[in-house]
Amino acid sequence: MRSPPAAARLRALLAAALGLVLFVEVNYLACARHGALDWSRGAVFTLSERTEAVLGALDREVALTVLVSEGLEGVGLQRDELLRRLLERYTAASPRLQVRFLDPDREPAAFAETVRRRAFVLGRAGAGEGSLEQGVLVEAGERVAFRSLEELFPPVAEGDRSSSVPVAVEGQLTAAVLQVAATRRPVVCLTTGHGEWDLAGPEAEELLRAHLESEAYEVRTLDPVAEAETERCAALVVGGPGRAFLPHEAERLRERLEAGGRLLVLLDAPSEAQQEAAAGLGALLERAGIAASRAPVRETEASRMYEPGVSSLVVGAAGDAFERTRALAGQRVALLQAAGLRATGPASRAVPLVEAAGSQKVEDWDGPVALALAAELEAGGGRLVVFGGSTVLFLPFAARGDTANLALVLESVAWLVDRPAALPLPPVQAERVRLFLEPGTLEFLWWWLVAAMPAGAALAGFLVLRARRRGER
Repeated sequence: MRSPPAAARLRALLAAALGLVLFVEVNYLACARHGALDWSRGAVFTLSERTEAVLGALDREVALTVLVSEGLEGVGLQRDELLRRLLERYTAASPRLQVRFLDPDREPAAFAETVRRRAFVLGRAGAGEGSLEQGVLVEAGERVAFRSLEELFPPVAEGDRSSSVPVAVEGQLTAAVLQVAATRRPVVCLTTGHGEWDLAGPEAEELLRAHLESEAYEVRTLDPVAEAETERCAALVVGGPGRAFLPHEAERLRERLEAGGRLLVLLDAPSEAQQEAAAGLGALLERAGIAASRAPVRETEASRMYEPGVSSLVVGAAGDAFERTRALAGQRVALLQAAGLRATGPASRAVPLVEAAGSQKVEDWDGPVALALAAELEAGGGRLVVFGGSTVLFLPFAARGDTANLALVLESVAWLVDRPAALPLPPVQAERVRLFLEPGTLEFLWWWLVAAMPAGAALAGFLVLRARRRGER
């Protein structure tokens, strides 16, 4: 047998050296910068930019205790495994986040201690005395929040044979973290006395109030002329007034806006009563360079209606002219009816939030129509957001995943008080796959994987080695 020439030995040594360098470099990069690809349906395990912003801004320790019994998990979507993999991304995004999994069946003593320490949370979660429904407990100092499995994994509708299920995990967990960890809690004040929505009632718990509190706002209801209370408000919300503000009340709101105040006004389609209410705020709108139509916006093209056959339903699309809502551009915004809005003068920088389609018209009013406007006064820095209809928060519009209603309102409030909005995050679709194998199929797979494939690999290696030895002779 001839020995390989010196050039071949040199090439072999160089290849080995380069291979060693490549091996060391790949391992170094893997240790320094590592990550994982998310190939799940809907990117279930990929955190949104809003969640990453909330976690990156944490300035206190936050503890999450996951209370899930593995023994109760059935075939299909393993909620404990999904939570584990998602929370790995949470802890990677913030070193201040600590996660602990607690199985009530395997650790009954620790579970009982958790129940004893957080009895107040049990009552808020609706659990009975001495028990805690399964879910995630979020703690930061003395603040506590709880999210049940039913909130994290909404039940599938009866008769739904879809292979996927909605998962609200990230939105609910981020809201809970923000709820307990936020150090700055701006006060949002809701005006009363003019037929506004009763946002302190049960209906509001499903709508604006509950979501504002989830984003760590403090919500109060007050008389708009109570100056001592109003001064503590980061923003005032006038929610669908049915009666006009008195002249001195409207003047107080206008003065507040000119002094740098922040206001969110939800008008309604101008019936006779609503025209009166809008007229009471006329000086305020005029100061911001905004005009409201005297007639409701009409949809003239039936195919663009939110629901076929409902002629009074107006459909718009979020505009991209306003930087804070640019991510919502193109998403649908539904209103039952709306007053048209438009900028009238240079008193402020007014930008459309929701632009009416070309098929949406206002009687006796030519020119472009907006269904929502954001305005910032050039003098004084006051900010005003006006929606042409308070139905932007009506169920089921605000609760639907295919509308941007709630996100649009929350982004508007966040812009008014100069803070980033974190919510809402719509539920994603997690694939639920059930695999059934017959005994014969399992036996075939066992022989194929355990016997046939290793034997085939060994035979292929033997044939390659034999061919190389013949070539060297």
